[in-house]
Amino acid sequence: MVLQHNDISAKKRIFFIVGSSRSGTTLVSRILKKHEAVHVLNETHFMEEFGHERRNFASLTQDQYYRLINTLLTIQRKDYYRKSEYEEYTQDAKTILADFQQQTTHDFSTLMLTFFRFESGRLGKVHCGDQTPRHVFYIKEMASMFPGAQFIHMIRDPRAVLLSQKQKWRAGRKRGQPFFEVLRTRLNYHPITTAIIWKKSVQAGLNAEKDMPGAKLKAVFFENLVRNPEAVVRMLCSFLGLTFSTNMLAVDVEMSSSVELEGETGISRSVAERWRGGLNRTEIFLCEACAGAMMQELGYERIHPRPNLVLLFGYIFTLPFQMTIALLFNLGRMGNPVRYISKRLF
Repeated sequence: MVLQHNDISAKKRIFFIVGSSRSGTTLVSRILKKHEAVHVLNETHFMEEFGHERRNFASLTQDQYYRLINTLLTIQRKDYYRKSEYEEYTQDAKTILADFQQQTTHDFSTLMLTFFRFESGRLGKVHCGDQTPRHVFYIKEMASMFPGAQFIHMIRDPRAVLLSQKQKWRAGRKRGQPFFEVLRTRLNYHPITTAIIWKKSVQAGLNAEKDMPGAKLKAVFFENLVRNPEAVVRMLCSFLGLTFSTNMLAVDVEMSSSVELEGETGISRSVAERWRGGLNRTEIFLCEACAGAMMQELGYERIHPRPNLVLLFGYIFTLPFQMTIALLFNLGRMGNPVRYISKRLF
């Protein structure tokens, strides 16, 4: 079937799950993937990591189209964290490229739609989602690129986000991720930068929500999801035009910062409050100092702990060094470094 420009209908939906990193986007992805008609892609990061291709799409050659498609396929067949292990999926790439060339419009968003349709269709699925948290910074641009798409904006207590980010490397190590990725994840954590990025990402989602109708964007609080999973999943199904099934709640726990839960099935209520025992009082103090106003606006109660002055000085003193190291380890994920940093920290 030839797609009209960015054609998205209720019969074949495209949706994006976005939010601060470690805010529950992966959990929602796994829930929705349990639906018989839904496929959710591995993180694509196409807005930033393929920013050059997106902005210069008209000048790309056939070989560059082919490599772009194969890179996307590598991410889906292996994992986002193994995207450097580039591989050519000759037949699938040729099929996607041929389908794209049959379309009436030949731009980046049409290629991505063609790719989405192929990936969901090969699995016998009708609807396709993309779970890339950082796309929260690009909701407005993506809504213009994909006029019929819907967005799920995940929001979570920033103190829980800090704990999850702090422990994320352990889950990655347990899953056998490449050593570089485990090390990068461990070096990424700092309570100040994590809290600031949380605040900026939530604000980006809330700003987009003001300009978009409720049928296009739905904000979901992680705490509501884990405490009342059936009610929230029913709401998401209604939002996306899906039929709810209790099977959707029987998700496997993977890449959880609570490593002891790995391999279990179901949605744990306890994860919402684990930060109380997992963070030290100085981390909580810094988080509330950096993001307190936004926390209050969203209804997250601050506890105003007294910091350990030695730790407080240590976190502040190491901040510029940590930011420099994190920058170096994340250059390959940034696309345009200036745009990447400005959206998150300024």
